[in-house]
Amino acid sequence: MFNIEKHEIPLVSIITPCYNMANYISRYLNSIIKQTYKNIEIIIVDDGSNDNLIDIINKYEDKLNKENIKLKYFYKDNGGLGSAINVGLKNMEGDYFCWCDADNFYVPTYVEENIKMFISNPNYGIIRCDGYIVNENDINKIVARMSYGNKDKFNEKLFMNAILEKNFHFGCAMVKTSLFDKCVKDRNIYPSREGQNYQILLPMFYYYKSGYIDQPLFYFVRRSNSISNITNYQNINLKIKQINEYEKIIKEVLKTLPVEKKIIKLVEQKYSRRKMLVAYQEKNKKILQQEFSKLKKHNCINYKDYILYYRGSYQMLDILLKIILLPKRIISR
Repeated sequence: MFNIEKHEIPLVSIITPCYNMANYISRYLNSIIKQTYKNIEIIIVDDGSNDNLIDIINKYEDKLNKENIKLKYFYKDNGGLGSAINVGLKNMEGDYFCWCDADNFYVPTYVEENIKMFISNPNYGIIRCDGYIVNENDINKIVARMSYGNKDKFNEKLFMNAILEKNFHFGCAMVKTSLFDKCVKDRNIYPSREGQNYQILLPMFYYYKSGYIDQPLFYFVRRSNSISNITNYQNINLKIKQINEYEKIIKEVLKTLPVEKKIIKLVEQKYSRRKMLVAYQEKNKKILQQEFSKLKKHNCINYKDYILYYRGSYQMLDILLKIILLPKRIISR
């Protein structure tokens, strides 16, 4: 249990955007009830659900009250994650806050470990942690940890890591509210349907240091029908639309920061390469050539771009390279 005197224990707000999460909300709320740190308010923003979400939430109100956890519930017309998070941000009272989708859930010591880190490191504006990755059909089987392959997880200045998505994962971040209020005017983030981590954390990464807890404190549940999973989009136009939306999100956030133009160019290049990869996978030469031309115009083409471009443009070359590379794949297994 947390051993700081009660009068010194800060309030933590947990913002939870929900859309048709009736099948998952019980598991999520149980993980909050089990928290070893109890000075919590949970803010559930119902983003126009048409299932029985509210009925389940009502059943948990007494359980949360018994643990001295305050419940705030808001209903709004469907507008997506960004708009739901905005409602939560404007109605939170915590000294610190975090946010989580209701299909994921916390380890019992999540809040406690974060608060300990903040109190021990008052110069931090953000605390991140590792997390378990599991599949919905078997949440007891750990597929991976979010930190796997991350060689820079203890870096305190993460702005460029986040922009380039190199040696980086968002984890399940907690933010110091007073510092967030200094860099995000009126607590108003760009109301996109996705990408809320970028809207909240990019300004924080730009101005403040980030701490890291090297232990998994939450479960990220992979669902096959998740809107964040690009493989769910069967139509290439929908896949490109999602990529364009993420590019737009980051650019909108960067408009609020005093960054150099070269940072915006790096963002454009990153997403051109991502669209090239989708175009190659979907055998769409038009989009492949279009994005390759953008990179060429900016004079930033590398050898990987050339290889992907020619493989996507010439089918026989692609087949030949697959045949050449196949033995290497077999050996590596």
